[in-house]
Amino acid sequence: MIKRKEKKSEVPMPEMAEFEPPAPQSDAAPHVKTLLSDDRLSGVSADNFRFDGAKAALVVAYISPHIGFAETVRQIQKLAGSARVVATTTAGELCSSGSESVYCGTAKTWRSVVLQIFSRRLIDKAEVFAVPLHCQDIRSGGTSMDREMRIDKIRRALDNVKPSFSLDPHNSFALTSIDGLSNSENYFMEAVYRVARSPCVFVVGSAGGTSSISSRRSCMTASRRWKTMWFWSSSAWRKAAAMAS
Repeated sequence: MIKRKEKKSEVPMPEMAEFEPPAPQSDAAPHVKTLLSDDRLSGVSADNFRFDGAKAALVVAYISPHIGFAETVRQIQKLAGSARVVATTTAGELCSSGSESVYCGTAKTWRSVVLQIFSRRLIDKAEVFAVPLHCQDIRSGGTSMDREMRIDKIRRALDNVKPSFSLDPHNSFALTSIDGLSNSENYFMEAVYRVARSPCVFVVGSAGGTSSISSRRSCMTASRRWKTMWFWSSSAWRKAAAMAS
């Protein structure tokens, strides 16, 4: 194998100008705000629920189980105005706002509230539905209902979930929070598969809290532009549904 020797060019090479990458285009109007506060909603005002003067579309609240859930939700709703508010208790919160760590402190009785506020440019429509899990026997430490019967009961409840907008996997999702003490996440998702009329992504989590059943509240949702559909379930799901409607 022979490598041919290249003749040196006598033509002087032009000087290379230093390349400067274009400055990143910053979005002057973010579509999501994340706030870390407490049970008094310190530092939170009605202005936080607006984007360039327009009202927010959706507010998701993560609330410590050591503070009054219903009263905190009422305070948030008052500030949020017409925005849809959904809330859940937690076993601890993650938030990158105002702290060096994303892990919020969890003292013996922490009192933090984390809010995620979404603009109408991101969420076109959000609707909330409550679905009973028929898990009273599980909560009491027994199993008086077999697997198929439980799934079928949840499936029939899901048949009554009818968003006002069509579900499309390109612009719709369902954000679902299930009471962590119900042990019913698998039953719920199996019922979703059997209903077979929700062609969108389900983002499913469990509501945390203390070991007390009464301390846990949870919600779920589906939405548009993104369309969103919230569902939620707990021992007090009817009360939770009333607060979100």
